[in-house]
Amino acid sequence: MPKIIEPEKRQKFKIQMLKMLGVNARISNNDLAKSLGIPKSTVQKLFKELVKERDLHFTAEIGIEELWRWEFVKQARTYNKKGILENVIDQLPELGFGEFLILLKFIDGFPENEDLVKAFGNSYIPQFIGRLHGDYDLIIYAIARNYDEVNKFVINLTKSLEKSKIISELLNIRRTYGFFPLRKQLVKEFSIPDTYEHILLGLNEDGRIEFSKIGRKFKHGLPHTLYAHVRLLETGILRRATYYEGRPEKVFSAVIQIKILNEASYLSTRNKWLLDMVKSYDQIHTEYTFICDISNPQGMLFFMNFDSGEIVDNFIEKLRNELSGIEIRYFVITKVLIGALGIRDFDMKYTKQYVGLESDKLVPKFNRSNR
Repeated sequence: MPKIIEPEKRQKFKIQMLKMLGVNARISNNDLAKSLGIPKSTVQKLFKELVKERDLHFTAEIGIEELWRWEFVKQARTYNKKGILENVIDQLPELGFGEFLILLKFIDGFPENEDLVKAFGNSYIPQFIGRLHGDYDLIIYAIARNYDEVNKFVINLTKSLEKSKIISELLNIRRTYGFFPLRKQLVKEFSIPDTYEHILLGLNEDGRIEFSKIGRKFKHGLPHTLYAHVRLLETGILRRATYYEGRPEKVFSAVIQIKILNEASYLSTRNKWLLDMVKSYDQIHTEYTFICDISNPQGMLFFMNFDSGEIVDNFIEKLRNELSGIEIRYFVITKVLIGALGIRDFDMKYTKQYVGLESDKLVPKFNRSNR
């Protein structure tokens, strides 16, 4: 029988469970029970409650920046040394993918949602599309082979919506924290070994799926499937199985854009702010969903979830006090048209940002091999 737990402790266990599932969605109920110090039957009950309460979806977090290396390996295997120099090297600019953000403003009124979705067609490029309230009307998180491909996507989109006059802004994404769930149309574009692709497709659909089911679906033996999964983790193509919330506790989603006006002043205050952000992992539920450095204009962009607009205003005021040499504006996400926000509770110690702070000896070294 599940152990009866008072409401306050029950909520604490759920938050701890979410943090562990964020880092490793495949963690077993036995390991959850050991970590939380409660019976397995209680863990099973709490897990079912969490999935229902927040509409949890388990999926793969994929390292887009690592793909070019393994696409190159696949290409190179079919050539000798001369063939690599003559054929594969020429294709290097087309190997791998880049991440982009597209901001759109409709001058002559916002098209119907159905017309917008139709205009995107079957393109694999858009992974997330959200309607905005603010200076822009639409934001798109996009993944494409190169700048020319995503730029062509924007041009074709504006042609498809020719009844509306559109102003667009295309931003390059660099270092990131967080993730967006990727659409299977994109995963099918990866030029990597078939077994790797099949595992990513399986985990992308259900991060807790049994590997035997993936093997049967794609006609791979279980040992081969398990080996390929380990290799995916080692290569960094698969960062982890994780989750996102379809019905998050915090319902006010905002996009905050920071434009750097004075880089020297900004960099002098960035590390302290970053340190505070990483330390926020032990709060009840992190507000950060996706953070990235951007260029054109130089700065940062945050996707965040809050309880209310008032808390957004307070957060932005705090940013203005902590970061120097910047200009800030924000937009509210009013509706998600395609994809989903990667909203999850996540232990910041498992981020690249924490590793960077470790290198600068601003935080203690953390052993990540425990999970």
